[in-house]
Amino acid sequence: MRPTCLLVLLAASFPSALAPCPAWLSKYEEFHASARGQPGTRYLVHKVEGHGGGLGDRLRGALFALRVAAPLERVVLFEWGNPHPLTAFLEPSGRIDWRLNGTGYDGGGPVVKFMDHAVDHFDKAEDGSLAKVTDEFLTIEVHVAGCRGMRCRHAA
Repeated sequence: MRPTCLLVLLAASFPSALAPCPAWLSKYEEFHASARGQPGTRYLVHKVEGHGGGLGDRLRGALFALRVAAPLERVVLFEWGNPHPLTAFLEPSGRIDWRLNGTGYDGGGPVVKFMDHAVDHFDKAEDGSLAKVTDEFLTIEVHVAGCRGMRCRHAA
């Protein structure tokens, strides 16, 4: 998927003419819009804590969360608080409202941690282990391995 497709879906400031999205993502977009805020909806929260990598790592994490949420039929939400909330920089496009407000999310529910955005982690979604989680909220945290850029200076 081209990064512009992801940005078009996630941020209002990008014109939709930049990139067509793949069929699975268009189908998910419809599901997200109809299910968000409805009784019985289940959510997948992509949580970034600490430094959480740079913008590229976070955007890869957002795409990873979308790819996990789609087959699980969960509405994806983003909790990116450090160093600033995501809403300080982007607002939802209206197609996929990834904000936590109005969902009742309080940080509870099971948390699954991944060490990176590797495709092999989709096994957890496809083998049914994540699909068996019935909690309303399922949080995933993606920890980027290694020390790059600003994180190396902060860790010293």
